[in-house]
Amino acid sequence: MRSNNDFEEAETYKLPVPVLAQHRQDSGPREYDPAWDALRSAIDYHLLRDASLPSYHAPLGQPRRVLDIGCDTGQWAVEMAMTFPNALVVGIDQVVAPAAHARMQGNCQFVAGDYLTGLPFANGTFDYTHLKLLAPVVPINQWYAVLREALRVTRADGWVEVTEMALPQISHPIVWIWMAKVGRSFGYELFPGKALERWLDHLGARAIVLDELRLQHRSDYATTTQMMISEGIALLEAFRENILAQGLCQPFEIDHELRMMEHNLLRTDREDALPLITAWCQPAT
Repeated sequence: MRSNNDFEEAETYKLPVPVLAQHRQDSGPREYDPAWDALRSAIDYHLLRDASLPSYHAPLGQPRRVLDIGCDTGQWAVEMAMTFPNALVVGIDQVVAPAAHARMQGNCQFVAGDYLTGLPFANGTFDYTHLKLLAPVVPINQWYAVLREALRVTRADGWVEVTEMALPQISHPIVWIWMAKVGRSFGYELFPGKALERWLDHLGARAIVLDELRLQHRSDYATTTQMMISEGIALLEAFRENILAQGLCQPFEIDHELRMMEHNLLRTDREDALPLITAWCQPAT
């Protein structure tokens, strides 16, 4: 394990094509996708601010080393570094976003590395390992490998915490079922929240605890409400050709759902929800 001040960037890896950005790809994967970066950051930001989602659930005490897998813009890592000033917080992503470099500070560092093929850290290096909203960039057939590595680099008395969305309950459920099926056709499980406990149990994790936060569509969550539906509209439009190509519905059905979502965007009397599942656990002894 390198010393606290010696985390150097490894070779820059190309991101696998996020399924949410698949429609924008013309020729091969991009090294950095600002549109995906902005979408994920917006979801993360509003979940934290509007729904008061805690930065962590596991009983951490005073961790010495914290790892954020798929750190994206580095926002969560920096906040944890401020919360635990005596801890080293390391963020790793296949490409470290420019915003992460700008946020780097003394006890928060970022490493470029392909976590889909393994983590460049020794067994039991970290007291706490964190993964959040990685479904669109981790293929279905690589989830076990990613979680296995997260457990490997975490101390036996430490904690691994994973947060993912379950199937959204926004507007009509069929919209999200269509998107989930398209995601699977690309090799991604877009809404794996309900599978987290089963996956971790399969890998031998112990002391598994689950928490479900339902981000509600309510008037006091005005910003998040509009984001939830407006992003749903954008995604449905982006997935249109894939949905039709797979014979999941007829064009008029998509048009109908788009009109309904646009109508619902203006309403404050609905109880739509975005379920977020968090699982935290300890590695096998």
